[in-house]
Amino acid sequence: AIKGVLRNDAERFSINLCLDRPDGCDPNAVPEWIAYHFGLDFSDGGASCKVAQCSKNVGWIEPLIVEDDAFNGRTVNIIVRLDEDSIKVFHEDTQHAPDYEFSHQFPIEQICIIELRDGIDRVEEIRLKYSA
Repeated sequence: AIKGVLRNDAERFSINLCLDRPDGCDPNAVPEWIAYHFGLDFSDGGASCKVAQCSKNVGWIEPLIVEDDAFNGRTVNIIVRLDEDSIKVFHEDTQHAPDYEFSHQFPIEQICIIELRDGIDRVEEIRLKYSA
């Protein structure tokens, strides 16, 4: 689970589940290999935002984009579940079907970095759980 508050002027926020960076890479640069990118785009200024899901294998894969009004505030509470065949994302809780789903493009066991980018004011909680 990732809980946080976005800056008042945030136009974007994203979560990247990344593979390891090769030695010598700039730690502030966007990684070359992202197993899963979940991005919120508030730049239109309306009550809803655009939600993008994609991956990156040196270049970005064509994103899946939808409009969503669930993220109309500045607080984010996102649960990411890594399943055998897909990555499932829930807003607020897991007591319902996933809000978003994305098929694996990389082996999930190679994910070793969770990256929060753009627009985050403060992180209130990052919780990792494993269940077999």
